Amino acid sequence: KCRMCRTRSATAARPQCSAPTVRCMAVGSPHSAQRFLRPALRCQRAVLATLWLMIGLVDSSPAVAAGAGDAPRLRGLRSVAEQRPEEVRQELDRRFFVWLSDPHIDPLYGVARQFFNDSAVCCGGGAGAPERFGADMTKGCPFGMILCDPPLRLFESALQAAKVVGAGAELALFTGDFVRHKQEQLPEPYENVSSVIGDVGECFAEAFGGLGRGGQILGALGNDDSPEDYELDITTGRAANPWLTNIAEELSDVGCMSDSRAGEFSYGGFFETRRGGVRILSISTVIYSVHHTPAGESPDDPFHQFAWLRDRIADAANLSEPVWIAGHIPPGLETFGHTPLWQPKYLQAYLDIVQDPDLGSSVVAQFFGHVHADEFRMLPDAPPGAGPLFLTGAISPIYRGNPSFRLVEYDAATGRVLNIKVFWADLATSMPGAATLDWSFAYDLLGSYEVLQAASARDGGLTNAAFQELALSLQQSWAAGGAEWAMYAYWYKTGRPNDLQCMSLADGHVANRDTVGQSDTGLTKQTKRRLAGKYFCALLVRPHTEYLACAEDFSLPGLGEESGVPGAPPQRAGANGLMPGSHAASSRHMFWKSVAVAGEEVHAERCSHATSSL
Repeated sequence: KCRMCRTRSATAARPQCSAPTVRCMAVGSPHSAQRFLRPALRCQRAVLATLWLMIGLVDSSPAVAAGAGDAPRLRGLRSVAEQRPEEVRQELDRRFFVWLSDPHIDPLYGVARQFFNDSAVCCGGGAGAPERFGADMTKGCPFGMILCDPPLRLFESALQAAKVVGAGAELALFTGDFVRHKQEQLPEPYENVSSVIGDVGECFAEAFGGLGRGGQILGALGNDDSPEDYELDITTGRAANPWLTNIAEELSDVGCMSDSRAGEFSYGGFFETRRGGVRILSISTVIYSVHHTPAGESPDDPFHQFAWLRDRIADAANLSEPVWIAGHIPPGLETFGHTPLWQPKYLQAYLDIVQDPDLGSSVVAQFFGHVHADEFRMLPDAPPGAGPLFLTGAISPIYRGNPSFRLVEYDAATGRVLNIKVFWADLATSMPGAATLDWSFAYDLLGSYEVLQAASARDGGLTNAAFQELALSLQQSWAAGGAEWAMYAYWYKTGRPNDLQCMSLADGHVANRDTVGQSDTGLTKQTKRRLAGKYFCALLVRPHTEYLACAEDFSLPGLGEESGVPGAPPQRAGANGLMPGSHAASSRHMFWKSVAVAGEEVHAERCSHATSSL
């Protein structure tokens, strides 16, 4: 049984969401908004049973890249999870795991005026958005709204869909940000944040308890998983960190962290485990952030984590074991305001480890959350066989992305990722008062990108070099206004309008996943090319000065002199969780000033999260 009671009484018919840009979601029978008092809450078994009956009836067919054929019609999510392209059905030790991230649960969702004038923590503003998110809206949308952090019920829905597609999984991975944004404005931040982390862990264990505590990989804390944003005291010289000990106890109590792992985690927020033929190193990343608090604490190796990381990878290399690294904040840049995520010295220390000629080849994949976008990153000087960095979309729809989760297929013998399938819920088609939320197949990497399918067949999985080939292919498709770029841009925010669609050179409408050019945005081609330079250069993990030089010199072969962008990039063939009203608002504003010419900033409001309040 779940440790805490989560009871929800039935409500009357719900009103329609008043704003045209806001859609809500529902699963199971209607219930009232989640109450904040934790002892009065319980995992809703009746709702989950209803979902199990409904989930097999999902029948949708979202298109993938033009020319690659339609995605299979869904007559049950498990059938999709088991399908793979004929070309890559080789005799490998194929296994898979489920990956979820960034639910940002708001325990006060629906409480009137709990966040200024709003009944939810929302990223409002911009054309078509409501002036405020009142109790009438949250009552009509009890499972969450685009632009807002959701209640627990959205995460419960995602977990049960993930449980269906993940039947037989080796493990379930969670990469942080359990708790809503602006957690410091909760009534009792220490107790409230602890409670939400316990609630999320409890429901995670309810869904994936069959994997045992060893198969539930939680612990990569996000910047919102402490009483203050980006807060973690560096206590390197102590046997345990008080906050991390508190979280370890919460996760251990609800059944998703073993006592031995909790003891390791309590020191610095990192741990090692082996599962399904792979060594997994879950690391702490908030301590490396440019926004880490308390300010002034920046030792060369907080908690000795870099020394530990190098030692564990070296041990794996000696034993010929593949390594995955999992964390919350990825190294490099985010593509919300195009600002660095890690402090420079920590970025360089990390690159020195994962690009080490003797060690880097053992790190066959890296998994990060935080950015609220479906992306990837590449290492600039990776040794042969090293893997890329996979970045995942979020459960929370606060940054105008539909909720999503992933099924990751890999070869247990080598640890190499073979494919990733993305599943999503389209909030725009889930009307208020609906009895269910349909989780559907979105797309998969090999079925959508021919270059990755060829590379996987050639190399036995997806490597850093394969994503260098994809990056070049995407650049060429963008320059030609092609379908491959259109598909990538469409899923960047999981089917929602976004910056990448705004920078398309093709003609078309924002919501078309095959031709997503923004002829109606008012942005010039020069501005779109500057946007492209910012984005493509951010795909490589490198010091910020090198990124700026790349973006300044960005161009593509065949663009011609009319681009107005000098220079040429090196030819390689081979998001975010920040809160509006803080550093995110400033970085976003400066980003648009750096790419848009005079008079264009008003048009930038049409680019997804580029709203007036950001």
